[in-house]
Amino acid sequence: MTETKILTLLSHDKWLDVADYRLSTHTIENIRHVDNPEDLKFLEISGRYGTVGSEKIVVSLDKSFRALVVGFEHDAQFALSNCDVQWTQLDETLAQLTITHGAYTRSLTYPHHRDWVEDDFNFDMSSYEDFDFGLWIYGLKTDPDLRQRLTQEWAGARHGGSIV
Repeated sequence: MTETKILTLLSHDKWLDVADYRLSTHTIENIRHVDNPEDLKFLEISGRYGTVGSEKIVVSLDKSFRALVVGFEHDAQFALSNCDVQWTQLDETLAQLTITHGAYTRSLTYPHHRDWVEDDFNFDMSSYEDFDFGLWIYGLKTDPDLRQRLTQEWAGARHGGSIV
């Protein structure tokens, strides 16, 4: 009997939501809210999940290879370093995210509004990537420093409470 591997993921768009990610079936399960940010310190966070249009996407750490992987729920995952990620703003209301790896291509067009950046909490560090998971993934693909920082954080035994 093989062991079922489950990762704990932090939600991209709701800072205190976490979920289990079953590697064998690429499914996000048991989405739950953490009441206290301090409780994140006791969870082994290994990635992030978020919604792009009508699809959920996962970015997680493959601890065997210490590499970040990206993939749609219920679909294949690819090492971020070995696939192409494109994010395009089509117009003022639509964006497109495309993930390509060899013969595999998956593209999503989804509603995208810069007006969503209005931040009721007035967080100085907020950026548009905080509101658009597709753009965050594209930024992760193009920013080696962010990839390295996440790899180091997620490779540790505990997340440490920082929300990247």
